[in-house]
Amino acid sequence: MGLGFVLVIWAILDLIYGEDSSTTCFLIDAAKKSEITPSNTRDLFALLHERGVANPELLSPAQFYRKHRFGVPALAAVGLIVVPPIVGFLTLLFVFGRALWRASSRVPCERRVISENAR
Repeated sequence: MGLGFVLVIWAILDLIYGEDSSTTCFLIDAAKKSEITPSNTRDLFALLHERGVANPELLSPAQFYRKHRFGVPALAAVGLIVVPPIVGFLTLLFVFGRALWRASSRVPCERRVISENAR
């Protein structure tokens, strides 16, 4: 695929389509593992309508990335990365805090001096 810098891109179902810097359009069908290079965006949109895409849209790569970056997998990853250390820290804080509280509330043992006469 001889694409230059991708100017606009979109993905829906198993289709990835867009336009590169040489104003060449492309349509990649991941399910069929095929590539089509229509001559202009009108032909590209006609191909997309044939394949069932009702309202095709094109975004810059940065806009596309921002729109698709955060979702359920990213939220799950944050939960798996952030939550266990916090739970571990709070558990340690609770265990050691409780031990220190118990230690500070005990009455210290009195030292008993055994005199020589008491023996």
